[in-house]
Amino acid sequence: MLGRMIDETSNIIGADGYLPGLRLNELPDVLFPFREEDIAARESFRYFDRNKAHLTLADLQQFASYFDKLRTGMDISEEALSLHVIDNVGVVNPASEAPVAYRYGGGNFQARALNEPIGRESLYIQEEMHDAGAVLFFVWKLNFFKEQEMRDRYYRDLMILSGFFGHQCSLLASNRGIKGTVFAGLSPIEFYSVFQGSEDEIPIFAFAIE
Repeated sequence: MLGRMIDETSNIIGADGYLPGLRLNELPDVLFPFREEDIAARESFRYFDRNKAHLTLADLQQFASYFDKLRTGMDISEEALSLHVIDNVGVVNPASEAPVAYRYGGGNFQARALNEPIGRESLYIQEEMHDAGAVLFFVWKLNFFKEQEMRDRYYRDLMILSGFFGHQCSLLASNRGIKGTVFAGLSPIEFYSVFQGSEDEIPIFAFAIE
């Protein structure tokens, strides 16, 4: 039994995954210069209240542009990975009837077509996330991996990367004095039900902002 476990572990460690192909050595050049106090002050906050949300479009743009800077710095294409936002308080378009879902691309927030309105009992296991000012989440395009055979180790790497992006969002929020929390994200089943054209996509991890 022990020998089998060692062999399987060796196979996994030696296997080609998604991470080894990234330009991780260049990542330090695009990381935000966080302070020690940003890291010390970072905490998980989930007692959201839409009526108290003070998130601005400038805040949202900063999160999105930093995400793009990280993604580009790691040589991940916009076709493979994109930032999505569920705007619960009309930050992107005050005239819209929130919540509205957007995909960030080309420096702009583009509305996603939905099969049904985002309801209180949809998308999240944690219902309180619907009270956040906005929820940022990371969507991977699975057909990007069609030439590479989407094996377990690729999904593992996508989870590691998505967790990293969520962690960076939490540090940026701490630096800007914005409350929020990283959480598991959208339920894939709910995501496929609500979002049109999502069959070849998968959402992994999210960051909710007050």
